Amino acid sequence: MTTSLNTFKSTFSIVGASSQTIATMPSTYSVTGNYNLSYSNGSTADTADDMVYISGSITTGSTTTIDLTNLTGPWGTVSLTGLKALIIVNLCQLDGNVIIVGAAGSNEWDGVLSNGGTITIYPSTDTNPGLCYLSMPNTTAAPVSDISKILKLSTVGDSTAAPTIPYIIALVGLH
Repeated sequence: MTTSLNTFKSTFSIVGASSQTIATMPSTYSVTGNYNLSYSNGSTADTADDMVYISGSITTGSTTTIDLTNLTGPWGTVSLTGLKALIIVNLCQLDGNVIIVGAAGSNEWDGVLSNGGTITIYPSTDTNPGLCYLSMPNTTAAPVSDISKILKLSTVGDSTAAPTIPYIIALVGLH
């Protein structure tokens, strides 16, 4: 689904506290926070002008590619020139069934990864989603171009238990 962006809001919360000993050196850490990402319509910092939502599934053991300069939805075709936010959710709940993002080869999108780099997205649970959430809110965003445009998704897992791995992708960007 593609739509013109009026306002995009997402809430990401991490709450917890823990303490543990690493080797003989005590280390105490606490992670708390509430991160609200909000993009309104425009092309400056903290703004965007397009949002694309993709829902699909990949056969376990195979790959699929997404051309960020040729995204089609009910309102037409969108050609992104920059990404402000990228959210990829692995909806599979079977341990070991992962989605690997990156290493597309020709015209690989390298807006946040080095050439050939990958990010592994682990399965979700009933409580927490297995996801990758990248935010690039500055004016320039993470660039998309004719030579940096292909987002590749590949899968690894048990094809008998999970013949397909469902996913959701949300792209917030500039055209």
